[in-house]
Amino acid sequence: MKYLLLTTSPFQLLNALIYSLEDRQPSLFLVINENSYSSTELGQFEFLSNIFNVSIIKIDNKFWLGDYLEIKSFISSSFDCLIFGPNNHWSAFLAATLPIRKAVIVDDGAHSLSVFNLIEGRSIVKNLILELLADVFDYFISKKQVERLSLFNLETKYRLIAPDYKKLNSLSLTTKLDYSFSENSILFVGTPISEAGIITLETEVSSIAKARNFFNDLIERGNHTFLYVAHRRDSNEKLKKLCDLGIKILRLLGPLELYLAESLTHSEVRLCSLTSTVLFSAKNMGYRSYYISSFEVAETQFLKEYSEKYERIYKSFKESGFVIIS
Repeated sequence: MKYLLLTTSPFQLLNALIYSLEDRQPSLFLVINENSYSSTELGQFEFLSNIFNVSIIKIDNKFWLGDYLEIKSFISSSFDCLIFGPNNHWSAFLAATLPIRKAVIVDDGAHSLSVFNLIEGRSIVKNLILELLADVFDYFISKKQVERLSLFNLETKYRLIAPDYKKLNSLSLTTKLDYSFSENSILFVGTPISEAGIITLETEVSSIAKARNFFNDLIERGNHTFLYVAHRRDSNEKLKKLCDLGIKILRLLGPLELYLAESLTHSEVRLCSLTSTVLFSAKNMGYRSYYISSFEVAETQFLKEYSEKYERIYKSFKESGFVIIS
């Protein structure tokens, strides 16, 4: 099959690629609008594309209509499936209007637990323009065969499919990864939660330090190393504060799931985070729940958005059997 990928984050792209592994000989084309990404994000797209033999189509139009016309002239009628992320209006409306019969909507992590309601037409946003856009999207997407790819048991009118991360475990990589975890690694998975203004930088840094202290016994015995796995949108200020606390920072070229798949046989690898989706994908991959933990931020420390989004994320963590540390 021939796939057109309008994924707008490396995590979305990885999920799209896992979906395509159902096909023995997928032909994959990723559209990237170079005006929309940092050099770090572009590097991750290129890293994944090299591993999975994805052809990259780079466009640099500043208007949606220009992108639409350029992509439409390229695809003609030869593509079988389009995979896109719903929370980006650029990709959502291209997916709805391009003449490709089958569409797969892919998550952008735990973010989907609350935000996807907007694009499915059950708008929680009072802005009339956004509601109108959601209705237009619904009209065009309803004419396609649509599937919804998600780690979460979402309410959706589309056929819901869970990505199978175990497929990564048996994947023969043609490109060598830039890092390999030892069996005594403790990985704190970063999220840009303070950068998004959800909690203060001080709260986030103290929570990460709290996590490191929680594992002090293992670290002090000398048989475990605590590593902070940086998110691509982490601020330099946050990383500097963590370095000042003696916490080792790890920057990876690709999504963490690729490296976890390679390290799955290391039974002592432990994973923790505040709210990262990697905790869910690691469990899906086969990591044991009691080696996966979330350090819960108190509700009073959230500056905004706690009541809906993060309450649901922590509830999902608990339902998944993760260790919750308050």
